[in-house]
Amino acid sequence: MPLEEFHGETFLAFVDISGFKALMKNTEKAYRALNSFYKIGYDCLKSDSNRNNPNRVDGLFISDCGILFSRFNGENNANLNFGTHQDALCNLLNIIQRISKEMILEDLMLTASIAYGKFDYHERIDFSGMEKNLLLGNAYLDAYKDNEVGKPKLGPGECRILIKEQLNGFWEQIQNSD
Repeated sequence: MPLEEFHGETFLAFVDISGFKALMKNTEKAYRALNSFYKIGYDCLKSDSNRNNPNRVDGLFISDCGILFSRFNGENNANLNFGTHQDALCNLLNIIQRISKEMILEDLMLTASIAYGKFDYHERIDFSGMEKNLLLGNAYLDAYKDNEVGKPKLGPGECRILIKEQLNGFWEQIQNSD
């Protein structure tokens, strides 16, 4: 099933296989790593607990990277309440945790950067020999940049949430909650 379009504000994670460049020296190991990453990601995103969640996480995988984002029930919900935002972030973190734990069983570790903001995924017409995916928005760019060059550099197994003040007290409430 193709990925449905999305336009709005959301939590987005850029997930990356740690040490993949070194793995590429051995084509068989690199292939196994990608195969595991894609299968584990697919299984976690396709799980009933995710698909039936009003804040389900969708994603796309290319090379050694995954782009995962919360749907907020498929709508542009920039002005939702604390509980809905918290539920969306928790589901995204749970998916990252499940993928990470299963990757550890394959002797592979991930890094993840999570950002909140505008994100657009546009479905484009494709044909045999060409597929187009348009990704746009500060959530994607912020998460990608942090994963690649953020300070301090993420180590294997680490996940960082980028905190900005665009959510009117959300982060303070998270820090003060159980």
